[in-house]
Order: sequence, then C-alpha cells, then structure tokens
Amino acid sequence: MENCSTKQSGRTIKKGKPYGKQRFYCKDCKKFFNENPVKRKGYPKEYKMKVVRTAIRVGVSEARIFGHSP
Repeated sequence: MENCSTKQSGRTIKKGKPYGKQRFYCKDCKKFFNENPVKRKGYPKEYKMKVVRTAIRVGVSEARIFGHSP
C-alpha cells in the first residue's frame, strides 16, 4: 500500500483506478493521491521569452499578454 505524500501516513485505502493509475485516499489528511504522479513541466523559459517578444513586436499590449491592467 502507498504512503501519503503529505503526512507519510500508512493509513491509506485504494479508491479506484481512473486512467489506469491506482488512486489512493489518506484517512489522516483526507486527500486523494495517485500512484506515481506525473510531474507537469510546462514550457522552457527560453520559449516563453520568445513568445512574449514576438507578441510585443506585433503590437499586442503587455496587459493582454500578462492578463492584468497597467
């Protein structure tokens, strides 16, 4: 049985298997977690900078790019 990643508790139970990965529930912290969770990586910083520079060059405002008002 998997241990909870938050409290390292052994008080976990199996709760289904969506998308082929076992799902567990911690009785101590009352949270769900998956077996071998996938870490999301996102885009590399260089790519993000290139997109922002291109958007500014073609005339998109910074407020629109970053989602806030000046």
